[in-house]
Amino acid sequence: GRRFSDYKPMHKFVQPALRPGLENQVRYLHVHEEPEKYNIGIFVFPPGSRIPLHDHPGMCVLSRILYGSLNVQSFDVIPEQKNWLKKRFGNKKSNTIKSVKLPKKKLSAPAVTSLYPAKNNIHEFKCGMDVGSNGAVVLDVLLPPYNFDERDCNFYEPHDHGRILKLVEQPPDFHCISGVYGRLGSMD
Repeated sequence: GRRFSDYKPMHKFVQPALRPGLENQVRYLHVHEEPEKYNIGIFVFPPGSRIPLHDHPGMCVLSRILYGSLNVQSFDVIPEQKNWLKKRFGNKKSNTIKSVKLPKKKLSAPAVTSLYPAKNNIHEFKCGMDVGSNGAVVLDVLLPPYNFDERDCNFYEPHDHGRILKLVEQPPDFHCISGVYGRLGSMD
């Protein structure tokens, strides 16, 4: 049978099509969710796209690169900040988190990476624009899944050489668009 990697470049076949004129479009294909237990999804990165610096509050995430390569910048949350999850619900414009900037990594299929509540929890994925690049595809398993009440996704800007991360609104040039590919995903 055909392997998942036989479908390159997948980003050209996700429906609806990429929106003309929008920068940085990453596609999300929902696979399965058990509420409050886990969520499985696939992120499809066209060449040059990225998911900006974001967190996974109180979660563990296992990610497998199905094809392509991604540059990853991760940050650990300094452990003595046990209340950092509660802190993020205040005024986002003034909230900061102490962090440790980790060395950048390039992950290529079939690499697997993981993050935990205080380790690698805040990270950014960037897909290169290498000649001949077909983008990248990542399978994510989130334990437990995001929810808007307790575990919403937050975005950050690094300051002081990555020792401080400031909460910011979702960057206006980032678009994560739900899509369908074969029997995967939904258009909601």
